[in-house]
Amino acid sequence: MRKNLAAVTLVFLCCSVTAQVAPPRRESKHAHAKQARAENYSQRFNDVRCAIVQILRDTAFGTGFYINGNGDVLTASHVVGKKVWTSTDKGPTVDLLVPAVISVVTSSNEVIVLPRSAVEEDREGWGFDLAVIRTGKKTSCWLASGDASATKTGEHVIAVGFPGLAFGSTALYSGIVSAVKMKTNLPIGQTTTGQDVIPTNEFIRVEMPISGGLSGAPVINDENQVIAVVTNAGLWSDQMDRLIEMLDTNQLGPPLYQPPLVKTKDTLNSSWVIGVLAKSFHQYSSPGYGDCVPLSYLKRQPAKSVATSSQSDH
Repeated sequence: MRKNLAAVTLVFLCCSVTAQVAPPRRESKHAHAKQARAENYSQRFNDVRCAIVQILRDTAFGTGFYINGNGDVLTASHVVGKKVWTSTDKGPTVDLLVPAVISVVTSSNEVIVLPRSAVEEDREGWGFDLAVIRTGKKTSCWLASGDASATKTGEHVIAVGFPGLAFGSTALYSGIVSAVKMKTNLPIGQTTTGQDVIPTNEFIRVEMPISGGLSGAPVINDENQVIAVVTNAGLWSDQMDRLIEMLDTNQLGPPLYQPPLVKTKDTLNSSWVIGVLAKSFHQYSSPGYGDCVPLSYLKRQPAKSVATSSQSDH
């Protein structure tokens, strides 16, 4: 009896030790690195960071990521330009007003200055809030696409980008998919004739602290594959965008009104204050969720072949 008990105890201990050994990692479809365990956020961040870029234009900024070895960057179209909608018989169509120069900052802090012609013309993609920038910067660090149609509610995802609170530093967020095929009747803009523009595509909604600046960031599944692009940080109205635009173009007046009478003190411009608060809220706050455009709406899909492993741009 004692021998049998000793044998059972030995087997139990062996099983316990074996259960604590991490399974071997296998190659994934991620372009430059091995698959990381879902709970190993530090490793996953190191794996994907070299593919993430910051995009700067005028007073705006956002996130993008390499989608192939040619240095093509995918981002949200509103990051690279202002969308102007026009009413047509077939529905609203969009133009993207891109400034003369935009800048792409790589993970190694190299600044790539590009003309507006570097943004590929794709009106349908712009309407879905997707845009591709040709940087001409060869890289061996890029992100492969996953199958958005296979995404499930409750699935774990991460996003990596440059939210307002990061002040230029790359940040990682973790969350779950709360809806895989979500339609919304919320306007995403107005046509030049004042008609509301309602999106026709479906969104993937994620529960994570998304804020301004994270637009264009990749939403990555546990296979280190991109399934969607961040487009919207919760609810946001076109009127608030207009208020911020008026603030940036000095249409709200100076911070202080100077009265005509010398004896009277300057008074604070309430419109200017509201504009500043709106801009700060938009850049730094987060409702705890965001909407993302599935990569299936991009005609030009990211490459899926495995590239050379690297942690820096070349």
